[in-house]
Amino acid sequence: GVAGFRDTHQQARRVHALALAAGEHCDRVLTFREVGTVALMTTDLNAARLWVASTLGPLSADDEHCARLRDTLRVFLASGGSYTGAAAELTMHKNSVQYRVRKAQELLPRDLAESRLDVELALNLSHRLGAAVLSPA
Repeated sequence: GVAGFRDTHQQARRVHALALAAGEHCDRVLTFREVGTVALMTTDLNAARLWVASTLGPLSADDEHCARLRDTLRVFLASGGSYTGAAAELTMHKNSVQYRVRKAQELLPRDLAESRLDVELALNLSHRLGAAVLSPA
């Protein structure tokens, strides 16, 4: 019905805004189901950037080293905290995953156990939007 159309149209507009903010970093095809949380967080891009910086601390730097650490930590958390699962998805050795996760945790301003949800959201936001929400290196 009309209400359903309005809802899906609004969702599509949010995903479109996310894609514009991500620029060339964006996937070619996105659905609200995949990126809805991130799309909702990009209504105020400046506020999102500040939040990512305060949540990730030095890990929010827009450089290659931090990008590797962020990606490893994101995949590790998405795999339920499994080093083996993350290693399989990243096609790297389990010990390398452990090393990177430890290095990433050292850069976080708060203990991961205290702020896991925020860290996961900030990692997903930075994964989808890249430089649009990261701190200049």
